[in-house]
Order: sequence, then structure tokens, then C-alpha cells
Amino acid sequence: MTVAANGSWSVTFSKTQLPPGEYELPVKVTSTDIHGNVTVVHDTLVVDTFTNVSIGENQAGDNVISGAEADGGVTLTGMAQAGSSVVVTFQSLSHTVIAGANGTWSTNFGASEIRDGTYASTVTVTATDAAGNTATDSHSVHVDTEVVPLTRATISAGSGGVVNALEAALGLTVTGTVEPGSTVMVKFANGSMQGATVDAQGRWTVIIPAGEIPVGENLVTMTAYATDQYGNTTNITEQVAVDTLVRNLAFTGGSICGDGVLNAAEAADGLTLTGRIEPNSTLVARRSNGETITTTANAAGNWSVTFAPGRLPQGEGTDANVTVTATDKAGNTDTIVKHFDYDTTAPGAPQVVSFTRDARGAALDRYGDDRRYLLLHPDRCERKSDHGFDAGDGGCRRRRELVQVRTDGAGRQLSGDQHDRCCRQQKLDLADRGLYLGTNG
Repeated sequence: MTVAANGSWSVTFSKTQLPPGEYELPVKVTSTDIHGNVTVVHDTLVVDTFTNVSIGENQAGDNVISGAEADGGVTLTGMAQAGSSVVVTFQSLSHTVIAGANGTWSTNFGASEIRDGTYASTVTVTATDAAGNTATDSHSVHVDTEVVPLTRATISAGSGGVVNALEAALGLTVTGTVEPGSTVMVKFANGSMQGATVDAQGRWTVIIPAGEIPVGENLVTMTAYATDQYGNTTNITEQVAVDTLVRNLAFTGGSICGDGVLNAAEAADGLTLTGRIEPNSTLVARRSNGETITTTANAAGNWSVTFAPGRLPQGEGTDANVTVTATDKAGNTDTIVKHFDYDTTAPGAPQVVSFTRDARGAALDRYGDDRRYLLLHPDRCERKSDHGFDAGDGGCRRRRELVQVRTDGAGRQLSGDQHDRCCRQQKLDLADRGLYLGTNG
């Protein structure tokens, strides 16, 4: 090379003459002036054409930042040339650190710098060494700070989501979905935690035992707790209506027909039963002969059914009944029974074939097929009767009394008056051939 007039000189080596890397080259410069004098200078050329930087493969231990880890802040780490300046960018935020003597670098991103959710986030690092060389690296980190999804899909309740007595007795089955790999625990009312089974797709099922479902009408709390594979937790809570009974089912109005006996006149009017129940419940009234009537209680809970005259028992009988089965809106059932006797046959009148008169009155010596007959004994009750011996019209004869006298074959009296002073019915035994009927007054 030729030295310039001002004494400066320079030389250029091509890049093929200086391979990239970090190394030292000896340099020898020889100068010869115009008089032939020679000077030699020795030096060393340091070559540094690159630097390096990297980020670790398993940030936060497993390369997943969980909710708990995010809440405590996350430290990202890597390697770079000692003394290099490293810029770490994460979640659109940058931190600058200096690589240590051993080449490691680290920086902490606080909870407020990490967005909640489930997603992948890229960490980018750029290092600049003392020679000005730069290097860049990037790495994807998974962020999962939540359990998604957690849902309740079905519950084995009946109409309107109300758990009735039958459903409660079978145990309550609850299903839902959750993030695959999670565990689910369910608490119902004040019961114990029940573990759900979770399949590979995240579908979960749990059965609440019958003994943990409260009896009666209740609005209870059910909570499902989920924990995913990274330790994130969440829960969902809802209110579940439980109704295991029919409320207030009862007859009103006392005994049937007032005295528990259905007579002919009452049967001719039909038999009406009334009662109370939960509003809008359905009732089926069934007679002992199998006939049924269905009705619905009104909004106040009142109900009534009427059996038509032609549908009622005839003749004489005991222990007839009407069974009422009620079903409330939740599907619960309850039953009550009303018993009654019936007598729709009028007694036959005695057939008097002949009689004789004597000082005591009329003596009856023959009788028809009816051996017993009900009589109203007249006394001083001020009611009238057209006949001293009445066939059953229920009247009284003023200031006269019917008397019943039994005699032996010789005409001696064996029993005295068989009446009271209140016009009450008594039985007169016509089977006694020693019977005399007479009147006093």
C-alpha cells in the first residue's frame, strides 16, 4: 500500500479473509521510507462478529403459568454472553437485564403484568454484547389461570326442576362439563362433599345420596367445585327446589251426610265431598266400587267432587268408602279415605191381621214378616199424629203415649213402658206373641 501525503495509511481485508467468530489475529506492519529505512510493528487484532442469547424451555417449571403462579409473579430465565444487555419482552412489556458472569439472565413479571385466561404467550429476548453484536431468541409459554369450562348440564329433577319424593328417594343425579383432566366435587345442602367421575372429554357425573336430600319443601344450595390439572380452581352455585310432600290434603265438612250414614234422600241429591290441598294439585276420588272422578284444586287449594245419584250404593251396607289420591305440581302423591255407611231402604210396615179391644187398648196377636220396627213414642212434645200407632211418619200424638207391654200366657204384665220423654226412636219387637199395644190418655 502507499502512504498518503499526510502519512496515513489503511488496508482492507475481505470477509473471506476474516472468517466470522471470536478470535485474535497477529498483525505485523512493516514500513520502509524513501531512504530505505525499515520499521516493523507487531499487534493483535481481536475479531468478534457475533453474540448469543436463549430462553429456557420450561419456564415456571412446566412451561405453564397457572393462576397461582401468575398471582405470585413469574420469573423468566435464559442464557446470553456474559455482560450482554438482554431485553426480555412478554405480554407486550419489556424488561432489560444484564447477563451475569456465568451468562445467565432472569427477570420477574408481576401478577399485574400477566393477563388472566387460557392462551399461549411468546417471550422474545434480544441480547447486545460489548462489541455491539446482537442476537434474538423467542419461546412460547402457555398461560392457564382458569378452569374452563365448568357447567352443570342436567339434574334428575322433575317438572320445573323440582326434586320430588320419588326422585329424592332414588338419589339425585347431576351432570356437567369441565376442563378435561380436572376433578369435580359437589356439595348439596348441608351434606358432605361428593366426588364426581370425569371422563376424558371432561363430562362429569355425581349422585347425591337420598339421605343428604332434605325432606319437605326447601330451596337448597348446590355447589360444584372444580380443580384442573394445573391447580386452578373455580365453582358454580345454584339453588335447587326440593318438594317431597303433598301439603294440606284433608277433607272438610265433617262426616259424610253429617252422621256418616247416606240415606235415600241424601243419595237422591248425589254425594259431594270437599277438601283442601296445595293449590293447583290434581285429585282422583275413587269409590269402593272403582268409579273415579278427577278434579283440580283451585288457586286457593279448595276442591270438590260430586258422585251422581245413580252412581251411589243402594240398600243397606257398612264401611263404604271414598279414597282421594292427590298429586301436587312436583309429582308427589298422598291419599286420604272417607268411610261411611249407607241405608237407602225404608223399613217395611208390620202387617196387622186382626186385633181385639179390651180395657187396656188394642192387643196385637198376629204380625207380618217384619219382626222389628222403629217407633216414635209420643209424649208431651206437642207434635201431632193422625194415628196412635204410626207406620213411620215420625209424628207425635198430643197428650197420649204409646206403651209396650209384655205378658205371660196368663195375662200378667212382664215389662212396663218402653218409651222415653223426648220422642226418640225405640225398637218394638213384634216377634213377641205376648205383645200388647195400647194408648194412655
